[in-house]
Amino acid sequence: MKKIFVLFFVMLFVSSAAFAEEPVVSLGGMDVFSPTLENVPSVKIGDMEIFTLVDARAEIPTSMLIGATEEQIEKYVPSRKLHGQILAFLVKFPGKIILFDTGVGAANGGKLLEALKLLQISPDELDTVVLTHLHFDHISGLIDAEGKANFPKAEIFVSRIEKNYWCNEVKDEYVKKVLAPYEKRIHLFEFGDKLFDCISTIDASGHTPGHTVFDIKRDDGEILVVGDILHADEIMLDEPEIAIIFDVDPVKAPKTRKVILDMAIEKDLPIAGPHFSGTGLWKIQKSGKGYTKTPFLK
Repeated sequence: MKKIFVLFFVMLFVSSAAFAEEPVVSLGGMDVFSPTLENVPSVKIGDMEIFTLVDARAEIPTSMLIGATEEQIEKYVPSRKLHGQILAFLVKFPGKIILFDTGVGAANGGKLLEALKLLQISPDELDTVVLTHLHFDHISGLIDAEGKANFPKAEIFVSRIEKNYWCNEVKDEYVKKVLAPYEKRIHLFEFGDKLFDCISTIDASGHTPGHTVFDIKRDDGEILVVGDILHADEIMLDEPEIAIIFDVDPVKAPKTRKVILDMAIEKDLPIAGPHFSGTGLWKIQKSGKGYTKTPFLK
């Protein structure tokens, strides 16, 4: 059953309008769309600059939500379709450029490489890729259609628990294929380890066993890269107990979501999420039993 996820967890996203264009691919009831890129939005936090790279957009049915009542769906998503996006984030600070996640890959309509080109960053010069987890829509941009490395000089950082789960427990052949070109350049970390002296790795398991949130803290700025703690913000912010079929542990995933969102509120930090609407950069506030968001980058 777990192998089904590798084929189908392509998208889970959110935006207010449906897409007019035709999908590039359709997988397991989910349509993947290729966006037109005009610019790459960014925001500065201290000596860091965070760029939102729009890789793809997608549409999935609300039937893939877990724990959502008919009343909730009618209230928040009457169309019965969630529309949204897949993002990656590029973080630059003195002496370092880091790519967080890599999207669905160009063969599936992904525009990550085009976004990097707009920033005048060659795949050959990108030397660090940090992965929140190993789902299809976060790792597929690591390779081209022939299975070769898109980033031939990049060192890859991923949770040891995450890699062990997909490669040794589930024995997922697609994950193995994607990681194979980087075999000698994969760095495994434990929850709590620090990367590059300024990035703390936080246990955000639930969505996957090794799902990781990254707290990037410089002397004059801080931001959380939160991975897939939340997929459909039009319903999951107000109803944070709802899970989705892509969650390996649909009981734990909503609990983790609340822990991370509460942490962001307590520390008054912006958060970056690959399936968030808008530019993917938010500030979060409590609202009743749930949460509300305001754009950190418009």
